Amino acid sequence: VHSNWEACEKKFKKGEQLLKQRKNKAALQAFEAAHELLPHYPNINLTLAQQYYKLSDYEKAEKFIKEYIKNISKDIKGQQLLAQIYLKQKKLREAEKITKEIKSIAPDDKSNLKLMKTVFNEINKANK
Repeated sequence: VHSNWEACEKKFKKGEQLLKQRKNKAALQAFEAAHELLPHYPNINLTLAQQYYKLSDYEKAEKFIKEYIKNISKDIKGQQLLAQIYLKQKKLREAEKITKEIKSIAPDDKSNLKLMKTVFNEINKANK
């Protein structure tokens, strides 16, 4: 397990360097390789979710962010990303449910209040 950890960390850092160089595809491959070594490591799941979200691959983004949330359930950033993914997928009720959960954890979180408003507006548009 120890050697897996070191190899994983090496690949993850390589992915971060590649991102800084705007080599997104190569970075994604490095993060995927790190994920294969340690599939339950939260930072890798969060990073993969963020990268797939940026690529508009919402299905994969959802898979990785749910894995992240399973391990770190009270993290607002992870919850917000899932709500944003649901918004993009037009899963409006799911997005609404998550933003309400976040509000119960962090009632004054400004980015969540903004996200709630967006979800509310999308639901209203869909109901017209």
